[in-house]
Amino acid sequence: WNPVRVAKFIDGELRNESRSELKLSNGTWFPVRVDYYHSKHAGGREAYQTVRVSYARLNAPDDPLFFGPADIGIEAGTLVKIHGENHQVREILMWDGENLVKQREFAARVRAGEISFGPNLSRKMAKFQAMENRPGGKAKTANQTSSSAATQPAAGETPDRRKFESAWERYTREFIVRYSLDDTQQQKAWSICKTCQEKGREYVRRHKNELDNLRTRVEELSKSTNRGDNARRDQVRRRLAEKLQPIDDIFENQLRPRLHKLPTRKQRAAVEKAEKKAP
Repeated sequence: WNPVRVAKFIDGELRNESRSELKLSNGTWFPVRVDYYHSKHAGGREAYQTVRVSYARLNAPDDPLFFGPADIGIEAGTLVKIHGENHQVREILMWDGENLVKQREFAARVRAGEISFGPNLSRKMAKFQAMENRPGGKAKTANQTSSSAATQPAAGETPDRRKFESAWERYTREFIVRYSLDDTQQQKAWSICKTCQEKGREYVRRHKNELDNLRTRVEELSKSTNRGDNARRDQVRRRLAEKLQPIDDIFENQLRPRLHKLPTRKQRAAVEKAEKKAP
Protein backbone atom coordinates (compact mmCIF):
# COMPACT_ATOMS: atom_id res chain seq x y z
CA TRP A 1 0.00 0.00 0.00
CA ASN A 2 3.01 2.31 0.20
CA PRO A 3 3.03 4.80 -2.69
CA VAL A 4 6.29 5.71 -4.41
CA ARG A 5 4.98 9.12 -5.46
CA VAL A 6 2.29 11.40 -4.05
CA ALA A 7 1.50 14.64 -5.86
CA LYS A 8 -0.82 17.56 -5.14
CA PHE A 9 -2.28 19.59 -8.01
CA ILE A 10 -4.19 22.85 -7.72
CA ASP A 11 -6.09 23.99 -10.83
CA GLY A 12 -4.05 21.52 -12.86
CA GLU A 13 -0.72 22.87 -11.60
CA LEU A 14 1.67 20.64 -9.65
CA ARG A 15 2.30 22.30 -6.29
CA ASN A 16 4.13 19.73 -4.19
CA GLU A 17 4.96 16.05 -4.13
CA SER A 18 6.88 13.35 -2.32
CA ARG A 19 8.90 10.50 -3.82
CA SER A 20 9.71 7.42 -1.77
CA GLU A 21 12.34 4.72 -2.03
CA LEU A 22 10.91 1.49 -0.60
CA LYS A 23 12.53 -1.54 1.01
CA LEU A 24 11.10 -4.98 1.81
CA SER A 25 11.57 -6.21 5.38
CA ASN A 26 9.85 -9.25 6.89
CA GLY A 27 7.16 -9.16 4.25
CA THR A 28 6.45 -5.43 4.60
CA TRP A 29 7.44 -2.64 2.26
CA PHE A 30 8.41 0.59 4.01
CA PRO A 31 10.02 3.86 2.88
CA VAL A 32 13.75 4.13 3.65
CA ARG A 33 13.98 7.53 1.98
CA VAL A 34 11.42 10.21 1.16
CA ASP A 35 12.21 13.35 -0.86
CA TYR A 36 9.84 16.32 -0.65
CA TYR A 37 9.41 18.84 -3.47
CA HIS A 38 7.52 22.11 -3.78
CA SER A 39 6.93 24.31 -6.79
CA LYS A 40 8.26 27.32 -4.85
CA HIS A 41 11.61 25.62 -4.22
CA ALA A 42 13.86 25.55 -7.30
CA GLY A 43 10.75 25.24 -9.45
CA GLY A 44 10.08 21.82 -7.97
CA ARG A 45 13.24 20.37 -9.49
CA GLU A 46 15.19 19.95 -6.22
CA ALA A 47 14.05 18.37 -2.96
CA TYR A 48 13.67 20.90 -0.15
CA GLN A 49 13.68 18.16 2.47
CA THR A 50 14.83 14.53 2.64
CA VAL A 51 13.92 12.02 5.32
CA ARG A 52 16.07 8.90 5.65
CA VAL A 53 15.26 5.87 7.82
CA SER A 54 18.45 4.49 9.33
CA TYR A 55 16.79 1.73 11.34
CA ALA A 56 13.41 -0.02 11.30
CA ARG A 57 12.00 -3.03 13.13
CA LEU A 58 9.00 -4.67 11.48
CA ASN A 59 6.99 -7.77 12.39
CA ALA A 60 9.52 -9.08 14.92
CA PRO A 61 8.34 -12.36 16.50
CA ASP A 62 8.67 -11.01 20.05
CA ASP A 63 6.67 -7.83 19.37
CA PRO A 64 3.31 -7.49 21.19
CA LEU A 65 0.12 -8.09 19.24
CA PHE A 66 -0.99 -4.48 19.79
CA PHE A 67 1.18 -1.42 20.30
CA GLY A 68 0.41 1.30 22.81
CA PRO A 69 1.91 4.80 23.20
CA ALA A 70 4.70 3.50 25.45
CA ASP A 71 5.82 1.05 22.75
CA ILE A 72 6.76 3.92 20.44
CA GLY A 73 8.47 5.99 23.14
CA ILE A 74 5.60 8.22 24.25
CA GLU A 75 6.23 8.80 27.96
CA ALA A 76 4.24 10.60 30.61
CA GLY A 77 4.97 14.28 30.09
CA THR A 78 4.98 14.15 26.29
CA LEU A 79 3.37 17.19 24.70
CA VAL A 80 0.64 16.45 22.13
CA LYS A 81 -0.66 19.02 19.65
CA ILE A 82 -4.22 18.69 18.32
CA HIS A 83 -4.52 20.19 14.84
CA GLY A 84 -7.72 21.58 13.36
CA GLU A 85 -8.56 23.04 9.98
CA ASN A 86 -5.74 24.41 7.82
CA HIS A 87 -3.26 22.55 10.06
CA GLN A 88 -3.66 25.16 12.79
CA VAL A 89 -2.90 24.00 16.33
CA ARG A 90 -6.27 23.80 18.07
CA GLU A 91 -5.16 22.54 21.46
CA ILE A 92 -1.99 21.50 23.28
CA LEU A 93 -2.32 18.67 25.79
CA MET A 94 -0.07 16.43 27.87
CA TRP A 95 0.08 12.63 27.96
CA ASP A 96 -0.16 11.44 31.58
CA GLY A 97 0.72 7.83 30.82
CA GLU A 98 -2.88 6.80 30.12
CA ASN A 99 -4.82 9.80 28.85
CA LEU A 100 -4.47 13.26 27.36
CA VAL A 101 -4.96 16.04 29.92
CA LYS A 102 -4.65 19.81 29.96
CA GLN A 103 -1.22 21.21 30.77
CA ARG A 104 -2.40 22.94 33.93
CA GLU A 105 -3.93 19.72 35.27
CA PHE A 106 -0.78 17.82 34.40
CA ALA A 107 1.40 20.33 36.27
CA ALA A 108 -0.86 20.17 39.34
CA ARG A 109 -0.73 16.37 39.40
CA VAL A 110 3.05 16.40 39.04
CA ARG A 111 3.30 18.71 42.07
CA ALA A 112 0.94 16.43 43.99
CA GLY A 113 3.11 13.42 43.22
CA GLU A 114 0.37 11.68 41.21
CA ILE A 115 2.35 11.64 37.96
CA SER A 116 6.05 11.15 37.27
CA PHE A 117 7.77 12.04 34.03
CA GLY A 118 9.04 9.15 31.93
CA PRO A 119 12.76 8.27 32.23
CA ASN A 120 13.92 10.15 29.13
CA LEU A 121 11.90 13.27 29.95
CA SER A 122 13.06 13.09 33.59
CA ARG A 123 16.68 13.25 32.43
CA LYS A 124 15.89 16.22 30.21
CA MET A 125 14.07 18.00 33.05
CA ALA A 126 17.02 17.43 35.38
CA LYS A 127 19.34 18.89 32.77
CA PHE A 128 16.99 21.83 32.28
CA GLN A 129 16.84 22.57 36.01
CA ALA A 130 20.61 22.27 36.39
CA MET A 131 21.04 24.75 33.56
CA GLU A 132 18.56 27.22 35.06
CA ASN A 133 20.10 26.98 38.54
CA ARG A 134 23.62 27.83 37.44
CA PRO A 135 24.83 31.08 39.00
CA GLY A 136 25.72 33.96 36.74
CA GLY A 137 24.43 34.96 33.34
CA LYS A 138 24.03 32.72 30.34
CA ALA A 139 24.39 29.01 30.75
CA LYS A 140 26.48 27.56 27.97
CA THR A 141 24.56 24.31 28.22
CA ALA A 142 21.51 26.14 26.84
CA ASN A 143 22.83 25.44 23.37
CA GLN A 144 22.81 21.74 24.14
CA THR A 145 19.09 21.85 24.89
CA SER A 146 18.18 24.31 22.19
CA SER A 147 19.94 23.85 18.89
CA SER A 148 23.04 21.74 19.38
CA ALA A 149 21.65 19.26 16.90
CA ALA A 150 21.72 22.03 14.33
CA THR A 151 25.10 23.50 15.20
CA GLN A 152 27.01 20.27 15.75
CA PRO A 153 25.79 17.86 13.05
CA ALA A 154 27.06 14.33 12.78
CA ALA A 155 28.57 13.15 9.53
CA GLY A 156 25.85 12.73 6.92
CA GLU A 157 23.18 14.24 9.14
CA THR A 158 20.88 16.90 7.72
CA PRO A 159 20.15 19.43 10.49
CA ASP A 160 17.08 21.22 9.16
CA ARG A 161 14.85 23.69 10.94
CA ARG A 162 12.75 20.94 12.57
CA LYS A 163 15.53 20.14 15.02
CA PHE A 164 15.77 23.57 16.62
CA GLU A 165 12.00 23.99 16.40
CA SER A 166 11.25 20.81 18.34
CA ALA A 167 13.99 21.62 20.87
CA TRP A 168 12.57 25.10 21.46
CA GLU A 169 9.08 23.64 21.86
CA ARG A 170 10.45 21.16 24.40
CA TYR A 171 12.16 24.00 26.30
CA THR A 172 8.91 25.99 26.31
CA ARG A 173 6.87 23.00 27.48
CA GLU A 174 9.31 22.23 30.30
CA PHE A 175 9.33 25.91 31.30
CA ILE A 176 5.50 25.92 31.47
CA VAL A 177 5.45 22.80 33.62
CA ARG A 178 8.26 23.97 35.87
CA TYR A 179 6.62 27.30 36.73
CA SER A 180 3.00 26.01 36.57
CA LEU A 181 2.00 28.79 34.20
CA ASP A 182 -1.71 29.51 33.96
CA ASP A 183 -3.66 29.43 30.69
CA THR A 184 -2.97 33.07 29.83
CA GLN A 185 0.73 32.70 30.56
CA GLN A 186 0.86 29.50 28.52
CA GLN A 187 -0.67 31.25 25.52
CA LYS A 188 1.94 33.98 25.80
CA ALA A 189 4.72 31.40 26.15
CA TRP A 190 3.68 29.55 23.01
CA SER A 191 3.26 32.83 21.16
CA ILE A 192 6.84 33.77 22.07
CA CYS A 193 8.04 30.34 20.97
CA LYS A 194 6.19 30.60 17.66
CA THR A 195 7.62 34.08 16.96
CA CYS A 196 11.17 32.88 17.64
CA GLN A 197 10.65 29.79 15.50
CA GLU A 198 9.53 31.93 12.59
CA LYS A 199 12.68 34.04 12.93
CA GLY A 200 14.75 30.85 12.91
CA ARG A 201 12.90 29.53 9.86
CA GLU A 202 13.41 32.80 8.03
CA TYR A 203 17.14 32.70 8.73
CA VAL A 204 17.38 29.12 7.43
CA ARG A 205 15.42 30.06 4.30
CA ARG A 206 17.70 33.02 3.55
CA HIS A 207 20.89 30.99 3.92
CA LYS A 208 19.65 27.62 2.68
CA ASN A 209 22.00 27.30 -0.30
CA GLU A 210 25.11 28.07 1.73
CA LEU A 211 24.03 25.78 4.58
CA ASP A 212 23.28 22.96 2.14
CA ASN A 213 26.66 23.37 0.48
CA LEU A 214 28.50 23.27 3.81
CA ARG A 215 26.58 20.19 4.96
CA THR A 216 27.25 18.44 1.66
CA ARG A 217 30.94 19.26 1.97
CA VAL A 218 31.03 17.84 5.53
CA GLU A 219 29.39 14.64 4.29
CA GLU A 220 31.82 14.29 1.40
CA LEU A 221 34.88 14.82 3.59
CA SER A 222 33.51 12.42 6.23
CA LYS A 223 33.44 9.65 3.62
CA SER A 224 36.98 10.35 2.46
CA THR A 225 39.74 7.91 3.40
CA ASN A 226 42.37 10.60 2.99
CA ARG A 227 43.75 11.42 6.44
CA GLY A 228 44.33 15.03 5.45
CA ASP A 229 40.61 15.49 4.83
CA ASN A 230 39.87 15.12 8.55
CA ALA A 231 41.25 18.57 9.27
CA ARG A 232 39.36 20.03 6.31
CA ARG A 233 36.15 18.37 7.48
CA ASP A 234 36.56 19.88 10.97
CA GLN A 235 37.21 23.27 9.42
CA VAL A 236 34.01 23.09 7.34
CA ARG A 237 32.09 21.94 10.43
CA ARG A 238 33.29 25.02 12.29
CA ARG A 239 32.16 27.22 9.40
CA LEU A 240 28.76 25.52 9.47
CA ALA A 241 28.50 26.03 13.23
CA GLU A 242 29.39 29.71 12.83
CA LYS A 243 26.78 30.08 10.11
CA LEU A 244 24.14 28.57 12.41
CA GLN A 245 25.16 30.65 15.44
CA PRO A 246 22.37 33.21 14.84
CA ILE A 247 19.85 30.45 15.59
CA ASP A 248 21.46 29.92 18.99
CA ASP A 249 21.38 33.70 19.45
CA ILE A 250 17.61 33.74 18.91
CA PHE A 251 17.26 31.15 21.67
CA GLU A 252 19.65 32.89 24.07
CA ASN A 253 18.69 36.51 23.48
CA GLN A 254 14.98 36.26 22.67
CA LEU A 255 13.18 33.02 23.54
CA ARG A 256 14.82 32.34 26.89
CA PRO A 257 14.74 35.87 28.40
CA ARG A 258 11.19 36.55 27.16
CA LEU A 259 9.90 33.35 28.76
CA HIS A 260 11.58 34.26 32.05
CA LYS A 261 9.52 37.44 32.25
CA LEU A 262 6.26 35.46 32.41
CA PRO A 263 6.28 33.83 35.90
CA THR A 264 5.01 35.86 38.83
CA ARG A 265 7.01 36.31 42.03
CA LYS A 266 4.79 33.72 43.68
CA GLN A 267 5.47 31.18 40.94
CA ARG A 268 9.21 31.79 41.12
CA ALA A 269 9.18 31.46 44.90
CA ALA A 270 7.30 28.16 44.67
CA VAL A 271 9.88 26.74 42.26
CA GLU A 272 12.79 27.92 44.42
CA LYS A 273 11.20 26.39 47.52
CA ALA A 274 10.53 23.06 45.81
CA GLU A 275 14.04 22.83 44.39
CA LYS A 276 15.65 23.61 47.74
CA LYS A 277 13.78 20.65 49.23
CA ALA A 278 14.79 18.35 46.37
CA PRO A 279 17.65 15.95 47.24
